[in-house]
Amino acid sequence: MLRRVIEASHASLFVDICKRNMRLQVMAGSDPESEVKTSQTLFKILDSISRGADSSNEARRLWEAAPDSELLVRTCLCWSSSIYGTSYARIYLAARLLRCWSGMELDVESHVLHFLAVDAKAADLENASLYRVVVELIRSRHFSVGRYLNWVIANGLLRRYGTTEKVCREATPIMSANCC
Repeated sequence: MLRRVIEASHASLFVDICKRNMRLQVMAGSDPESEVKTSQTLFKILDSISRGADSSNEARRLWEAAPDSELLVRTCLCWSSSIYGTSYARIYLAARLLRCWSGMELDVESHVLHFLAVDAKAADLENASLYRVVVELIRSRHFSVGRYLNWVIANGLLRRYGTTEKVCREATPIMSANCC
């Protein structure tokens, strides 16, 4: 009798876990076509921002246009460091926007680290521009060097590349632009 009760409760738990997983998969599953359209919209908004524009208003406008904060940060970093249109104005605007989003309770640091780990090598980016955006965030205390170094160590980049010089040159685009 007790065994049946335990098996029934395990079965019930298993069904609940399966339902939860299905719900999370639906929520997490992003439509690539929708993501491309959103990125294009964000690129258009970023391109339309004039030099003297109020960054907080523009940050809010971009925030409202993007359903996903990771996509928002990724698009901003790609736009600011694209090999097709680099300029100091883009770099400093991206840094201002990222600082504004940080004030809106967005964990910019985590998104930037994720971008460096996953997207930075795949995209056509100018590493020096990406480096400058991150340096601006460090300068304004919106990005922690200590957390970045912890990330480098935790990802095994020191072990994989052997020396800090090789990590700087090969492992991380942010450091390869201006390091060692």
